[in-house]
Amino acid sequence: MRSAIAGAVLTLLAGATQAQQTELGRIEYMSNCAQCHGIDATGHGVIAQYLTTAPPDLTVLQRENAGVFPFREVYDMIEGGGEIGPHGTRDMPIWGDRYAVEAQQILGFRLDPAESAAYVESRILALIAYLSDLQQE
Repeated sequence: MRSAIAGAVLTLLAGATQAQQTELGRIEYMSNCAQCHGIDATGHGVIAQYLTTAPPDLTVLQRENAGVFPFREVYDMIEGGGEIGPHGTRDMPIWGDRYAVEAQQILGFRLDPAESAAYVESRILALIAYLSDLQQE
């Protein structure tokens, strides 16, 4: 039963159309990112003023990377593998860990490592789909 439920959830997430992925990403963003990065993703969220490091403007990632959306860097930063500056700590939460815990809470049982990784990846990919749509020219 457990594997059937986990499989169904992962299939649903993986089978979403681009529009559905972007909408899932928007929901993800508004739930977990907008407080710091702002509703418009420009770095002016309601708690940004209380942070040690100002959140970056997420609408110019592509422009600041020679017109190419920096997929790997964004994925790594969200997942938790992003590079940390030489003089500070990582201010942004490690969402990969949080997503793995949330999966267990939502489904009510522990996922095996492959299922957990797939769940985390699907949430991050949805968020990246949304962020890529926000890019300014």
